[in-house]
Parts: sequence; structure tokens; C-alpha cells
Amino acid sequence: MSHYITIIVFFWCITLNAFSFAQSTEVVRPVSERKVFRGLSSSNIDIKENSIAYIRNNPNDFFRERLSRELISNRKYKEVYFEALKIYDPYLILDTWINILDKTRSFELKEKIIDYLSNLVDRRLVVAFAKQLNSPFREIRLKAARALSKNRDDRIYPYILALSQSEYPVERMYALDALNVLYDERLHRILMNLLSDSNKSVRIFAIETVVSNRITHALSRIRTMAESDIDNDVKCSALAALAAMSDSASQNIFIRMLGNSDRAVRYEAAKSLSILVFSAAALPISNRLTIEQDDEIKEILLDILLRLRRTDAFLGVVFILRNDSNIRLRIKAAYILGVFRNDRTLNDLIEAAQDTDYRLRMEVANSLGNFRNPRSIETLLERIRNDKVRHVRSAALYSIANINDKRSIITLYDIYSAETEPVFREMIRRVLRQLLTNHV
Repeated sequence: MSHYITIIVFFWCITLNAFSFAQSTEVVRPVSERKVFRGLSSSNIDIKENSIAYIRNNPNDFFRERLSRELISNRKYKEVYFEALKIYDPYLILDTWINILDKTRSFELKEKIIDYLSNLVDRRLVVAFAKQLNSPFREIRLKAARALSKNRDDRIYPYILALSQSEYPVERMYALDALNVLYDERLHRILMNLLSDSNKSVRIFAIETVVSNRITHALSRIRTMAESDIDNDVKCSALAALAAMSDSASQNIFIRMLGNSDRAVRYEAAKSLSILVFSAAALPISNRLTIEQDDEIKEILLDILLRLRRTDAFLGVVFILRNDSNIRLRIKAAYILGVFRNDRTLNDLIEAAQDTDYRLRMEVANSLGNFRNPRSIETLLERIRNDKVRHVRSAALYSIANINDKRSIITLYDIYSAETEPVFREMIRRVLRQLLTNHV
């Protein structure tokens, strides 16, 4: 009996020792690894590098779980924890990465994770990235959309549709951020609905989406918005979009909107016409100059006429020359009439040659040099003789040289003979010599 008791006690002791050993090893190993983990946040570079090396050689679940927990908790040392977790094969711990992406409140970390995972090909990422399309941080939304664009999947469309139908305008804007990157024909109906959204900011952003994706079959809707939208800011965006997409069918819309009561709309219409430059717009633009009150718009319209060089579209330019209160615009008008060389504007230029502002008289003198007409020569010679400002006299003299008409020689010689200012007298002498060389 005592023999059996001895055997039982022996085996009981062995079992107890084995259990104690197993228990001690389970406690000691995590304590050591916790020390390794703490080393990641050490200020000592050697300790930190040793911890990284240890994890690289022992990428177990303990470190994976601790790194994940620390990253989610939004604590310090995210950079080193992030780099340590990248030691693991991303495909093997993809669920861990997705969990961190979903739960962390750090938008910087979300950006890093999306950038890191965006080069992987795995269907599990589609939903993970799609959930980020409603992030309040635009850069995260765009990064998620770009990542999704690499591996398009039908599962993303319900997320975009849900955002586009949200009661909150900001989330409908989020849908447009996604559409900007992920647009295809299957999303066309969503975009068209957003073009009719009750919120003007959503409509404007939808217009920008049409432009950025060059969606030409949405242009008819944009044309309607340019003329009929209830909000002038939307009209402006629509006009700019039509110009950006070189929509030649919008020519008449631009012209009609030059007469809009809102200054911003008229300005955008003028800018659009300056981008596309329709020859048929010359006469309507010229007519608009006779009633437009905004100097900036008038300058744009004058520049368009100068580019078109439609010499029959001069009435608005003449109106500016004769009546405008802005001397800069009058000077530009004088220059344009010189480029046009339309004899029907000669009387207006001759009259402007007597203006009280010497800057306008000088530009008129330059323009008259483009008219080979006895009346322009007569006016120029009169300016050389009688004007009190040397800049005006010099401009008239150079115009006489440019016209190069022998009929000006005698009168110019008389002026030369009476000239008392030495420098200008020498200038006249040179022009006379040129004329005599050419004609005698």
C-alpha cells in the first residue's frame, strides 16, 4: 500500500513541477517582449533599433496586437509604431490594417495607411476604402477614391449613391469628390441628379465635376443652367464650364448673358467670349459697348474686338472713344480704331486729336498714321505745329514718316523752318530727309 502511495506522490510532484515550469515560461516571455515594445518609444536610438530588429526577427501576434492597439489609441510615437507594423506581411495582417484604418481618429494616420495599402490588390480593401469616402477630411476622401480607382469594383457604387442621396449637402459634396475621381457611365444618373440639387454649392461642384471629367453629354444641362438657374453664382460657374469645354453651341448664350442684370454674370459671359472668340459675336459685342457701365467688362469686350479685327464692328469702339469717362479705355479705343483702318471712323479720330488729355492725343496721332488720307495728314501736321506736348508732336511726326506721302513735304519744311526747339528740329530734319529721299 505504501508502495502505491509513493508512486502516486512521485507522479503528482512531476505534474506539479511541469505545471509550474509552463506557468513560469508563459509569464516571463511577455514580460521580456513588453520591454522590447517599450524600447520602440525610447529616446535611445540603439534601444529603439534593437527593438525593431527583435520584432523583425519575431513578428508574432503579441507585437501585432500591441502595435494595433497603440495606433488606434491615438497616442504618441505613431511613426515608429507604424513602421514597426509594416514589418509584417501586409496581406497576412490586412484585417489588422483595416481595423486601424476604421477605428483611428488620426487623419494623418489614415492618410498613411491608405497610401501604404493602395498598392495592394485585395478585394477586402474595396469596402475599407469606400468607407473613407465620407471622411470629413477631403485629402482622405481623395486618397481613398484614388486607391479605389486602381481596383474598380461594383461594391463602391452603393456608397457613392448613399452619399449623393444624403439629406446633408456636405455629404452630397463628398459624393462629388468621389465622382471626380471614379466617374464612369454607371454614375452618370447620380451626377445629373446632383446638377439639379437644391443646394447651389452642390450644383456648382457638380458643374466642376463635369468639366474635370470632360463629360460632353452633360453640356445641354449646363447650357440650361447658364441661362435659367435661379442663382447667379451657378450661372457664372456654368458659363465658365461651357468656355472651358470649348462649347461652340453656347455662342448665343454668351451673347445673351452679356445683357444680364447681374454684373458677375456679364463679366463671366465676357470672359467666356474672350476664350472662344466667335467672329459672329463682334457686332453684338460692339453694340453692348454702347450701354455697358462696368469698366472691366468694357475692357474685355474691347480686347475681343481687337482680336477679331472685324472692321465693321466699330460703333461701340467709337462710342467709347467719344463718351467714356475712363481715359484708359478711350486710349485703347483710339488704338483699336487705328488697327481697324476704317475710313468711317476717321472723323472721330480727328476730333479726338483735339482732346484735352495729351495721352489720348498721342494715341490718336499714332492711329492716324495708319490712314493714308489727306485729312489724316493735315491733322498730323497741325499737331506737329501747334501741340504743346513733345510726346504728341513726336507721335504725329513718326506717323507722317510712316504715311510717307510727298504732299506733307512742303508743310513739314515750313514747320522745320520755324521750329526753335533744337532736338525736335533735328527730328523733323531727319523725317524730311527721308521723305525727300523717297520722293525726289
